[in-house]
Amino acid sequence: MQRALNFAHNNGVTLDGALGNNNEDLGAPRTDVTSPDYGADPYPRPIDNESCWDLPTEGPHVIGVSSVGPSGKKSDFSNYGTEQISVAAPGGWFRDGFGTDTFRTDANMILSTYPKHVLQEEGSVDADGNIVAGFENSVFKQCKANGECGYYTYLQGTSMASPHAAGVAALIVSRHGKAQGRTGFGMSPDQVEQHLYRTAAEHACPEPRLQQYRNEGRDETYDAYCAGGVNFNGFYGYGIVDAYAAVKTPLKPNARP
Repeated sequence: MQRALNFAHNNGVTLDGALGNNNEDLGAPRTDVTSPDYGADPYPRPIDNESCWDLPTEGPHVIGVSSVGPSGKKSDFSNYGTEQISVAAPGGWFRDGFGTDTFRTDANMILSTYPKHVLQEEGSVDADGNIVAGFENSVFKQCKANGECGYYTYLQGTSMASPHAAGVAALIVSRHGKAQGRTGFGMSPDQVEQHLYRTAAEHACPEPRLQQYRNEGRDETYDAYCAGGVNFNGFYGYGIVDAYAAVKTPLKPNARP
């Protein structure tokens, strides 16, 4: 994995990874009681940062992305921690908005593409590809003139957050990149990363710093302590990615794309 990440980085790829959805501080991991996921019964495994890494997030050159809900609060499921976080991004959170009309609504999540066969296995799409009654507000279908159809549904997770950060990174390359060689165009991954951090919207830790989710129906295992200051902390890293600022803010003087 490290060889692959180094190879990609050295060949101009900006690497972006989801922090994970185990609601834990990656700098102080808990005992893993859910692995292996397939093929055998799970059993407890003590985890430490020396012998067991969360990859690709803890690999070289990877921008680690946490998830926030529409309110900007860290999603209850999102991993966090100053050791591995880089930035935060919208990843959806169904339980966001406690005390408002948006609490526990699908619109708190991210509308994403989704495989038809999985929707069929879940029972929201029938064998003919039609949306089953009762799922019209959570599953959507769009077809082209040739009959090919795509499906969408609401999802949440750091896997929804990391594409937002990757999209902003792509905008940075598009706006600030330079011609490379005869036909190439791009930007140094290190420069993309630094500009992403520099233009992210800083977000301070909540007060109190120990964030709890009792109102959202979560027990103490979801409690999360936010370490760090405004410029960098365990929930938001250098801040929440900001596409507009990333495009409009000039590169630092003498920066080399």
